[in-house]
Amino acid sequence: MNTPSLAKHVGGLRLAPIERPRSLFLRFAYLVSRRRFGRVLSPLRFLYSRKPALLWLAMRIESIERKGLLIEPRLVYLIKAFTSLRNGCGFCQDLSLARAHQLKLGKAAFRDLADYARSPAFSENERSMLAYLDEIQSSRSCSDPVFETLRKFFSEEQIVEITWVNAIENYYNYLAMPLGLGPDGLAAGFESGPAAAVAER
Repeated sequence: MNTPSLAKHVGGLRLAPIERPRSLFLRFAYLVSRRRFGRVLSPLRFLYSRKPALLWLAMRIESIERKGLLIEPRLVYLIKAFTSLRNGCGFCQDLSLARAHQLKLGKAAFRDLADYARSPAFSENERSMLAYLDEIQSSRSCSDPVFETLRKFFSEEQIVEITWVNAIENYYNYLAMPLGLGPDGLAAGFESGPAAAVAER
């Protein structure tokens, strides 16, 4: 059985990190994380090290997000960043912004997420998508006018994808927030933007 390191409860963390998992699978995952992000990401140290089956699920989800969607990567990461922003999940917001930066998806829109309805950084289809997500996050539903506007820009399959990515991001948010996982400091290029400021409130 993995044994957490003896760390004091700091910064709202509910669990101690597991820095040296015994599982070869987890050791490999830690290595991949270090190579990809320069550190072992918090979910590995706090969550997946205790329940490796969830890491297999996360890997499958990432595979679908990367290779199995019609919507473009910019839309995927706008959904992720917006949902995390609305939920106040610092870790997920940080990771989404970092991935957007790595993929060169542009900074302006991600910094203006809190003001998407007025910012010139967004196209009409992006605004319709964010308005849809805004209603979902507020009421867990969507009004007919907002949905009909969304349908002008996206196919039914794409709408299902948008809804799925939002649902998955909520899943990750509600894994991270109750256990006190904060930002891993990956999104240095976005730190001064309005989105980051709102997420820290």
